Amino acid sequence: GDYEGIGVSVIQTTFVANGFEYQVFQVIAIYKGALAEHSDLKVGDYIYCIKVDDTYQTIGALGGYTSAINYVRGEKGTYAEFAVFRETDGAVESIEISVKRDSFETVSVNSYFSESNPEIGIIHISSFDLTTPKQFKEAVLDLKARGAKHFVFDVRYNPGGDLQSIKAVLTYFLQPGDLILSSIDKDGNTVQSYVAEST
Repeated sequence: GDYEGIGVSVIQTTFVANGFEYQVFQVIAIYKGALAEHSDLKVGDYIYCIKVDDTYQTIGALGGYTSAINYVRGEKGTYAEFAVFRETDGAVESIEISVKRDSFETVSVNSYFSESNPEIGIIHISSFDLTTPKQFKEAVLDLKARGAKHFVFDVRYNPGGDLQSIKAVLTYFLQPGDLILSSIDKDGNTVQSYVAEST
């Protein structure tokens, strides 16, 4: 959960602008306390160009998603410079953004009450890292203490993450020994199984 970077979570996708399809990183979360929170970057923006050696290059020109993401990451104190597409009222604009990289701890769990029913607590899990199980348990206990009787667990746009983190969160709901996941090879043999443990 401790990182150095600009403090955003992205998913890989494509975006069509001016008749051309771009490989892009869509920003799905900006972590609280990270410097990106105080920049012009917004959730929903599509990163399509990254500045490398004083020249903006598309993600495709940088070799695709895997290699391009390394140009956004970097050491504390340096700057990530990139351009994004932003849709506003049906129009698309291109915006250049510069964000200083810094240390931050991810906040992967956010909780709040439903606006239509104060007895429904909503917990949004944006990713699964090693801090997620602790944040998740604290969010559940906090909402219950404040009167939540029902819960909605929102994992939309969650790109996944650490398997042990997912296992720890699911263990919160299951009995020890309950099957969480098993992998099976092409011959139908179970290769590995993951079960809930006691909390």
